Amino acid sequence: MKLNGGNKKLLVGESHGMLSDETIAEIFEQLAPKERARFSVINKHLYNLLHPWSDINRITAHKVGIVLASDRYILEVHNTTGKTDVNKLTSALHNSPFIQKLVISSTDHIRTISATAFDCLSNLRELTLPCDIFDKQSNLHDKIKAIFSIKRLLVLRILKRFDTPRKAMNIMRAEHVEYLQANAIKMLKLQGVSLTGAAMEKISNKYSNSLKYLCLMGVLVHTPDGAIYLKALCNLKCLCKVTLPPSLLSLSSKPLYQECRMLQKLTAKYLCVYVYESEIVEIRYFMKKLMPLTLRELCLHDPTHMVASDLKSDEFRKLHFKVTFCKRTDSLYQQEWMHGHCELLSHMVWVQPYKHFNTEYPHP
Repeated sequence: MKLNGGNKKLLVGESHGMLSDETIAEIFEQLAPKERARFSVINKHLYNLLHPWSDINRITAHKVGIVLASDRYILEVHNTTGKTDVNKLTSALHNSPFIQKLVISSTDHIRTISATAFDCLSNLRELTLPCDIFDKQSNLHDKIKAIFSIKRLLVLRILKRFDTPRKAMNIMRAEHVEYLQANAIKMLKLQGVSLTGAAMEKISNKYSNSLKYLCLMGVLVHTPDGAIYLKALCNLKCLCKVTLPPSLLSLSSKPLYQECRMLQKLTAKYLCVYVYESEIVEIRYFMKKLMPLTLRELCLHDPTHMVASDLKSDEFRKLHFKVTFCKRTDSLYQQEWMHGHCELLSHMVWVQPYKHFNTEYPHP
C-alpha cells in the first residue's frame, strides 16, 4: 500500500500492532481514498479507529473527478471508464460526515448520487450547486428535495457552469424554497436561474431574521411583478448586502420611481445594481432620492461610463454613501472553495434581452 504521492510501501499486516493509534491516524490521513478503504477493513480495530474519515471537511465534485480536502491534505480522485465511478461521490459523502463545504459542479453527479447520501451531512455549512438542477428536462425534483433537506446549512450558492448557456427555463419555484430545511441561511447567491415572485416571497418569509447577504445579479425575474420582489426584499430584516437583478429595475413595465420607492425601506449597507444607457435619467433620481439611509456603498455595473461623469457635479457630492464601479469581468471564479477546479462562475450578470416563458413562468 502506497502513501498518497509517495513511493514507500507500508507493511500494514506486519506492523500495525506496533504502532500507536495516533501514528496510524497520521498515516491514514496521507492515503488516497482507495487506499483508505483498504486500510480500514484490515481488522475491526482499524475500522472503528479510522471510520468515518473525520479529517475530511471539504469536497468538490467536478466533471472529471472528486477532490477531498482536510486542513492538511488535498486528495484527488480522477474518473476512469469503470462502472464504479458513479458511486464515488456517494461513497465519499457516506465516509465524510464532517464536511463543512460541498461543491457539486455537474448535474451528472447529482443524477447518479444516492439520495440517502445527504442524510449524514449534519455538519454541512456551505453548499454550491449548478443552476441546471432547476431545468425541467433534468428531472431532478426528488434529488433537489433530498439535497435541500440539510438542516444546518448557512450558505447556499446556485451558480452557472462556464460551458452552458443561460436558460430562462432553469426556474426556481416556491416549492423548491419549501424544500429548504435549513433554519438560518445567512448567504444566498443565485445565478443562471429564473426566480419566481412566489419563490422570492418564500425566501423572504423563511429567512427574514437570518439572511444577511443576497446576490441576485445573475437572476432573471418577471419584471411586471417588480413590486412583489421589492416588498419581499424589504421584509429581510437582517439584510446587509444585496445585488439586484437588472430585470428587476427594467423600465419595460412601469416608471422606476413608482415601485422602487420601497428600496428606501431596505436595511442594506451595500447595494449593487446594473445601469443601462436608457436608464441614465432614472439612475440619477435613483441615487439621489431612493437610497436607504442605512446605505454605505452603492456599486454600479456601468458599461456606459456616464454615471461616473455625473458624480463630478456638486449635486452628487453630498450623497451619504460611497459610489464604486465594477466590470462584468472583475471576478469570474472563486478559487478557494473549488480547490482549483473552477467549473462554476462566481460572477454573472443577466442582462437583456429578457426572454420570459409566459406559459410556465412566473407561476409558482
